[in-house]
Amino acid sequence: MRAENWWGSCLIAPLLAACVAGCSGADGGSGDRDDDDGEAMRVTNALYRVPVPEELEPWATYPAPDTELDREEGDWVKIEYTFPTWIVGTVQQVELEGRFPAGATSFPVSAGPHGDGVCTVEGTRFVCTENLPGLVVDRAQAESVMRAQGVSGDDLTQRLRVTDVFSVDPIGIIEFDVP
Repeated sequence: MRAENWWGSCLIAPLLAACVAGCSGADGGSGDRDDDDGEAMRVTNALYRVPVPEELEPWATYPAPDTELDREEGDWVKIEYTFPTWIVGTVQQVELEGRFPAGATSFPVSAGPHGDGVCTVEGTRFVCTENLPGLVVDRAQAESVMRAQGVSGDDLTQRLRVTDVFSVDPIGIIEFDVP
């Protein structure tokens, strides 16, 4: 059974916590697994959002297309993603790890040297609020990255204001759906 099908079979909404804590399934060699320690899968609709004043909200959400969820041994869960370079300027990986016991709807996570957070789960939707003071913000590099990708004018100005907010108060939210 492909890993994505295994997750799909486990994600009957109220059973998600029990599934992550111990649903068993065999991988049919499809290559969807990262390693033998757990079931890794790319998630869908992953977005990173920075809490900002209302006038900046249109510029405070970023795609996080390489986000993966991995069910580690037992009830451990790892969420990995590349932090948006438009915010911090350089490529930085974030790994959230935490114990997600059967029946839980939220669980604390560690981001290692970057910080920590709390994830909540409703059905197939994960929402993780993070405090990441360990991330390095390089505003000049963030501006260069955005300019290189064609961001200019008011969009650039407003996105840099979001970078400024995050650099002072490094709180953000990654949210995604598990297919």
